[in-house]
Amino acid sequence: MRLLQVVAGLVTAASAPRADTVRLTLDHALRIADSSSTTIEVAIGAVQLNGSDVLRRYGAFLPGAGIAAGYQREGGTTYLSQSTTVPTDALFSMIGYHLSVSYNIFNGLRDRAALQGALAGREAAQWDVARARQQVAFDVTQAYLQVILDRSLVDIARQNIALSQTREAQLTELVRVGRRPPPDLYRQQAQTSADSAAVVDAVNRQLDDQIALIGRLRLPLDQGYQLVAPADDTLPSLMAPDSTDAMAAHASVARPDVRSAEADTRAAEATVRAARGERLPRVDLGVDLFGVGRVFDREIQGGNNLLPDTQRELWSQLFPQSAYSITLGVAWQILDRHVTQFDIARAEFDRQNAELRYSDIRIRAETEVRQAATDYRSAVQRLVATRSAVIAADTAFAAIQARYDAGISTFVDVLTTQTLLTQSRALHAEAVIRFALSKKLLALARGDATSQPQ
Repeated sequence: MRLLQVVAGLVTAASAPRADTVRLTLDHALRIADSSSTTIEVAIGAVQLNGSDVLRRYGAFLPGAGIAAGYQREGGTTYLSQSTTVPTDALFSMIGYHLSVSYNIFNGLRDRAALQGALAGREAAQWDVARARQQVAFDVTQAYLQVILDRSLVDIARQNIALSQTREAQLTELVRVGRRPPPDLYRQQAQTSADSAAVVDAVNRQLDDQIALIGRLRLPLDQGYQLVAPADDTLPSLMAPDSTDAMAAHASVARPDVRSAEADTRAAEATVRAARGERLPRVDLGVDLFGVGRVFDREIQGGNNLLPDTQRELWSQLFPQSAYSITLGVAWQILDRHVTQFDIARAEFDRQNAELRYSDIRIRAETEVRQAATDYRSAVQRLVATRSAVIAADTAFAAIQARYDAGISTFVDVLTTQTLLTQSRALHAEAVIRFALSKKLLALARGDATSQPQ
């Protein structure tokens, strides 16, 4: 008995709320997960990266421009022209600029295809975020409800050991006065020990699952938490006989992961068009504007000073001495050593893979909806059955206990009905949670609560 008291004290201490315990609801947990999940953060980062790619593809339709300017000072004996063989001793300063603007007129429509592919890629990434949020919400809900189920099982185990401890105390007194045989007390003591171990296991399972949940939410593990149980959802939804077909058909075209795969297919098709555009010529228009100014400090050739009496200021020479050039260039790679052919083959391969993935995801979406609908109907039936089982087991236990007190039933009958009552309560508690999860799983399979990409 002393050992049982010690075990009960340890269980109570492990489950007692701390002074700094934080209350945590399911809605709060879902908000925390949505803002801290690495899966969602990675998906959002992919959207941002694809957005930058879209901007880059838009930029391909803009002209390219560059400007260069510089100052230079030279001196020494050198040849200043190609026509003289007499060296010139000179020292001068020079400035210049070069403005170049180029614009692609035609490149086989590759820029257009690349832009369409980038837009489709960004759309796919946005749908990935929506699906990641749905999946994270379901995972957190599942983990949260598992802790609630664990807590219910702890309560049931405690109710069971309370019955055993009360009966053991009664039997101890009855055996002492000779009204019950000692074997009944020995059986009850063994049962009480087993029930105590079941409580310890249940509490440990609850603590393990709660730690896993807190870690998933990335909350401090050294903080105490009290999880608030959501209201029991035991009202079955009415499902028409043909609703499964309708839900499956809807999920196969509208679920976020299906929409993402469809957008990826469009992006792959655009990549094929861009690769095929490499076979066509490229036409570019270029405009160049450049100017230079130079002022001599000295220019001596053959002992004669060649400097004029006056020179224009350095800056005043720059723009009047400018020139421009306009070019229209056409480039066509006739023989490229099969590089283009390989690019097209690789793009076609990626497109085929994207189409296969799209087909597989559509089939998977339809399959998951049908499985979830089947699981939901099974959960409804299990909920009804376990509810009836609890009522029947409770009635049977009360009757057998009364018969045992009257000396009609055996002690084995009491232990059997008590075990049946505990099992029935545990199965019903599990059925309530499984039913709530089956609703969530059906919603996940359908792709409900999907926000449209912005």
